[in-house]
Amino acid sequence: MDGVFKGFVDHHTHAVSYGIKKTRVDLSKTRSTSEALSLVRKEVEGSGKKIVIAEDWDETLWEEREFPKKEELDNISREKPIIMRRICGHIAVGNTPAMDMIPDGYMVDKEMGIMYEDVVLYLNEIFKPDYSEIKEAILMMQEDFLSLGIVGINDICIPEYHRAYTELDRQGKILIKVKTFITDVHMDEINSLENTGHVELAGIKIFTDGSIGARTAAVKEFKYVDTDGNGILLKHREYIKEMIQFAEEKGFVLAIHAIGDRAIGEVLAGFREYGDFNQPHRIEHFELATDDQIKEAVRMGIILSMQPNFIKNWSLSGGLYEDAFGEKYKKNNRVGLILRSGGHIVFGSDGMPYSPVYGINSVVSAPFEEQRIEMQQAIELYTDVESENTEVIIENDLVMETLIDGKIVFRRDDA
Repeated sequence: MDGVFKGFVDHHTHAVSYGIKKTRVDLSKTRSTSEALSLVRKEVEGSGKKIVIAEDWDETLWEEREFPKKEELDNISREKPIIMRRICGHIAVGNTPAMDMIPDGYMVDKEMGIMYEDVVLYLNEIFKPDYSEIKEAILMMQEDFLSLGIVGINDICIPEYHRAYTELDRQGKILIKVKTFITDVHMDEINSLENTGHVELAGIKIFTDGSIGARTAAVKEFKYVDTDGNGILLKHREYIKEMIQFAEEKGFVLAIHAIGDRAIGEVLAGFREYGDFNQPHRIEHFELATDDQIKEAVRMGIILSMQPNFIKNWSLSGGLYEDAFGEKYKKNNRVGLILRSGGHIVFGSDGMPYSPVYGINSVVSAPFEEQRIEMQQAIELYTDVESENTEVIIENDLVMETLIDGKIVFRRDDA
């Protein structure tokens, strides 16, 4: 990409969590279990942290192509809690001290040291960072996002994160436009949250299934070829209907995570049974939708919040999708088909990675026709109303400058 563009809006982020991650062990570039464990050991022995959390491992990039094991973490330390969270954010592995800290009621296998879904998604609530660390994380995140040309975000949040955003905004420190989506487990706190000039409580995030990497995405026609399971359905249509009713009454947008076709079907059934709605509700990911599900989502006018970067990450031959679904994998992330069918899509990254340029290039060069779209279409899906009065200057896929209201908020040092 080269030229001057409007600033980008990432419609699906875990932005505060990203900032917090920057203070943790980064496993995203590791290519073997031993390399990952070596980095974890170095942090345990050298950082002085009471709890060590390592982020973003992906076993599909490792030589062994296997999850790390509890015993391997116990060999590093039996005194200090250690957690290794997978890049999908839906599964993690912990040593014995870490497992002992997790309250009853969460989805864990303490014997195997495996954490599933809820405990992993809310890891920062069980192993809490300080409030000052949260504010620091937001400012670190903002600096990085501006360097990527991102001027607006939709952030999956807990109430404490929203409060930190608004506090910083009142201090004049928030430059990007932030729409927060509070997870449904915190709905009782929504009425206590306020909006500020740059920060708006936009809606509620709901998880209906897990992830493909963890084999917890709820599937039906997209059968896993390497396991007898069909994923985990976390919410049913009755709950979806209740939440639509609540959101319609309060003026909130629902952002409903649904990856597998079984989960997507349950969400669509909830909307179908509810009837007409007015808010611009969304399905997040929509990765494994069937032909009929695409038609129904388009007919009902549901916004599909999709991640084009997933195509480059996992849709090539020999990647995650093929490992999970065999020949059926070619039917993932059918952005082109959805748009040509009249669907409404917005783009976000889910942080894998956060670069809009990477996502745009991914979908433009997608391996399958049903995925591919034109460059201009992709750029438009990565912009929104927050893009007005902003500019991003790009040379050879590299963001050189980002401007908001005519003011340079990022300039590359060698620009």
